[in-house]
Amino acid sequence: MPQQPPAGTGPADHAPAFANPAPWDPTTLIPGFRLDPRPPIRMSRDEVVFRGRFHAETVTIKIRITDTAEARARFVHRVHVYAEFGPTPPPVVAGAYRWSDNDRFLILSGGPGTMLQTREEPDPALTSAHLRDVVAAAAQLSTWRPDREDAEIWQVDHHRMIDERRRAHTITDDTARRLHDLVDWCEPVRMFAHGSLTMHCVKQLPSGRLTFTGFDRAGMYLPGRDLATLYVTLPHDDHAGHRHILDRVIEVDALEPFAVNLFLAATPVDAPAGTTAAGRAAQWAAFWHARDVAHRLLRQFTTD
Repeated sequence: MPQQPPAGTGPADHAPAFANPAPWDPTTLIPGFRLDPRPPIRMSRDEVVFRGRFHAETVTIKIRITDTAEARARFVHRVHVYAEFGPTPPPVVAGAYRWSDNDRFLILSGGPGTMLQTREEPDPALTSAHLRDVVAAAAQLSTWRPDREDAEIWQVDHHRMIDERRRAHTITDDTARRLHDLVDWCEPVRMFAHGSLTMHCVKQLPSGRLTFTGFDRAGMYLPGRDLATLYVTLPHDDHAGHRHILDRVIEVDALEPFAVNLFLAATPVDAPAGTTAAGRAAQWAAFWHARDVAHRLLRQFTTD
């Protein structure tokens, strides 16, 4: 592993031009680091993402470009998430933390491998073995606890999320009340999970092990969050896949929080740009199937 400079030193003293990261040259920050001269591989409202080299390793570099308290908080969250996988990794491989200044600059290992799914529509080349591996890894992530003492900052406010959906009229007042009751009943200690796991996030390494990409939204969730989001993304007629996920949920004893997260994950969202009409229809069918299952579970757990 490359030597890691101490956190808290570096780009904090070399503020970039936030409207345009080009004038800021981070290659002078730490020894052994070289930024790829090619254009950024991705830009968002708050961040720009480059490729580069850290010693002999191919790395991904995230640079925060929006100087607001909200953007800074999101960036610090991402740093904490990636750093958490360094000293005590979970049972699956994740993007490895290399170095950051905890404020504007984050270096992550690249890593070889093949994405299991690259299209918006389900890929017929995916096998049931792939799904079993992903579900098993999701179950492990949902029950793995980080060691950080400040892990409370990663908690997700399920009550707020429920109320937002009630105000948007995507769930009824009665459903919201039942979900609030179920969240209060669930174990209050939240566990680490990716939180947005789909087959598009899964890469298979040459060794055969799985790695998950894009841990930007990882955090402390009720158990079952990964499995709920994965359930929603499966085709509505993949009965074997749904059954397999439910079996793992029961195995890790997370059926009640799975019901909460399934309801939240099954709230309709806009389809990604470029999704075909068939893809949008399939997404809606998957949403309605998941909502139906979520309704049945919620009634089962909250009926007196």
